[in-house]
Amino acid sequence: MSPLLIGAIILLALIKLYKWSTFRPEGCPPGPPRIPIIGNYLYLLLLNWNHIHKATSWMCKYYNSKIISLYLGPILAYAVNDSEAIKEVLYSSSYDGRPDLLLGRMRHPELKKKGIFFNDGPIWKEQRWFFLRYLRDYGFGRRFECLENVMQEEITDLISLMKEGPKYSHEHKYAKKNQIRIPYAISPFTTNSFFHMLFGQRYSRSEHAELLKFSDAAFAFTRNTNEYGRLISMLPWVRYIFPGLSGFKDLFEVNIDQYNFFKKRVEDRIATFKGDEDDMSFLDLFIKEWKQGKHDPESFEHDQFIMNCLDFSLPANVAISIQMTMFLQTLIRHPNIARNIQAEIDEVVGQCRLPTLDDRKNLPYTEACIREILRLETLVPSSIVHSSTEDTKLMGYNVPKDTPVFPGLYELHLDENLWDNPMSFKPERFLDSEGKFSVKLDKSLPFGAGRRLCAGETFARNMMFLISSAFLQNFNFHARPGQKIPLPHTHPVGIAVVPDEFWLSYTPRF
Repeated sequence: MSPLLIGAIILLALIKLYKWSTFRPEGCPPGPPRIPIIGNYLYLLLLNWNHIHKATSWMCKYYNSKIISLYLGPILAYAVNDSEAIKEVLYSSSYDGRPDLLLGRMRHPELKKKGIFFNDGPIWKEQRWFFLRYLRDYGFGRRFECLENVMQEEITDLISLMKEGPKYSHEHKYAKKNQIRIPYAISPFTTNSFFHMLFGQRYSRSEHAELLKFSDAAFAFTRNTNEYGRLISMLPWVRYIFPGLSGFKDLFEVNIDQYNFFKKRVEDRIATFKGDEDDMSFLDLFIKEWKQGKHDPESFEHDQFIMNCLDFSLPANVAISIQMTMFLQTLIRHPNIARNIQAEIDEVVGQCRLPTLDDRKNLPYTEACIREILRLETLVPSSIVHSSTEDTKLMGYNVPKDTPVFPGLYELHLDENLWDNPMSFKPERFLDSEGKFSVKLDKSLPFGAGRRLCAGETFARNMMFLISSAFLQNFNFHARPGQKIPLPHTHPVGIAVVPDEFWLSYTPRF
C-alpha cells in the first residue's frame, strides 16, 4: 500500500473522528468534543477533580451559554446554570424523572431499582405520597409536640456529652475534653430523632455504636461518589473489569451495610407483628397496609420499604450533621456573628431552658444565619440528577425524553442577579427593614423544589434550628492554635458535600 493511500486513509479517519467527536443533535446546547468511550467525563475531572459543578461553570463561561451538553460515557446530559432555567427544571413535571443509573441500583443487593431517591414512575409517586402523607402523623414535615420533645432529649444528650466528655467506649472515637469530631459526633443524635418516627423506638447513648456503623456506611457512600455518579454510572460494564479501581466494590459494600441495617429491623418487626396493635410507628402502619393487600404488590412490599427507609433516613443521618459542621466552622471564622446570635438567644431564651421551635419567630437573626449557611454552602451543588419525562424545550434548546439534567443549585445560590455580594456570609439579607426574618427574601433552594423537593426539609430545618440555638446558648466555639478553618466551597464533594474530619473546640458558657 502506497504512503499516499495510507495518508489518505488516516486523514479520512481523522475527519470522521472529528465529526463524531463534535457531533450534537439538532437543537442541542453547545459542549466540548467527546472522547471515545468516556465522552466528556475526563474533561470535567481535569478541570476540577473535587468539584464537578465548578468545572461545568467554567465550561458554561467558555461556551458563553448558561446550559451546556456533556457526553457522560455514551449518555448525552445537560448541565443547567441559569437560575430561571434551574427553577423550571425543578418545578416542571417534565423533569420529574430519574435516569436509570447503576449508582441507584447498587444500593440494593440484587441491583434492583428500588426506593425513592433514584426511582420514578408510578411506584415513586405512590410511595412518596404514602410516606409523606402518613409520616406526618408521626411528626415528619410539620410541628408535632411529641417529636419536638424527642429532639430536645437528643440535643440534651449531645450537650451532656460535650460538657461531661465521653461516657461509653465508642464515644471516645468522636469526643474528648472540650472537643468533638464533626460531622460524625452529631449524626447519631439526629438519626435517633428520625428513628423515633420510623420505628417507634430510639437507641440510648450506650447503644450508639450501632448507629455509628450505619452512619459510617452512609458517609462513605456520600463521600465516595461524585456529583455525576462516577464512571461506573456511565459505563456499568467497567465494574466487571475493574471492580476495585472503579469504586464499585467499596460502594456496593457500604450500600449493602445500610440495606442490612434496615432489613434486620423491618423483618424483626414483621415477624412479631400481629395486626391488632395500635400503630406505634410508621413501620407498623406500613406493615398493616402491606398485609391488607390493597396496593400494588410491586410498590408495597418489604424490599421497597427497606429502600424507602434508607432514602428518608439519609438527610437525618448525614445532611444535617454536614450542614452543622459548615455552620460551626463559619461561626469560628466570624466570631462577631456568633456573639450576635448568643446575644439574641440570651435575651429571648435565657439560660434556664433550651430554645424551642416556639422561640423561632423571636430569634430572627439566628434563623437568618442558618438560612445563609444553607445558601452559601450548597449541600448538593448539582442537585440529584433529574431526567426529562417527555420531549420538551429548555432555554430554546431541544430536550429529548430521558435526557439527564443537572440543575446547578450552586450557581443559583451565587447568582449576582439574586444576591448582593453572594460570596459573603451576610445573614442580614434575610431580614426586613424592621430586623424581622422574612421568608420572602429567601430565594435559595437548598432542598430543591417541586415534586422532587427533599421530603425531609421541615425536619432538617427544625433540627438545625434546635441544635444551632442550643449550641450557641451553651458554648463558645474556637479554633485550636494552628488549626486551619476550611474556607467556603472548598470541602470535598461526593454526591453531596462532605467536609473532612474536623475536631471542633469549644468552652462552656456557664
